[in-house]
Amino acid sequence: MLFWITVLVNLTLVNADPPMGWLQDSRYFETKAACEEKIYEYTPNIYASIHNWTNGLGSIEKIECMTEEEWIIKNSELGHSVPDNMKTPGGLYQEG
Repeated sequence: MLFWITVLVNLTLVNADPPMGWLQDSRYFETKAACEEKIYEYTPNIYASIHNWTNGLGSIEKIECMTEEEWIIKNSELGHSVPDNMKTPGGLYQEG
């Protein structure tokens, strides 16, 4: 199982719909513990990236490590659609 540093971003100030969503870093870790060890080190860059990406209008609500499956489920619970490339017929990622 692989884990990614995942950030809950609030985009209420840009009228995003839904206003919040989880973003995953491109780097992954073999264990949750290894991922969690890197959060503190990567935090300044994460904040800078989100600030630049949102032109200062987005805020970070939470940073944690999770699997891709958890990321998809949490975003779905916030009202985001499951990306087409993540859907599998009859699988966990199937919407509905």
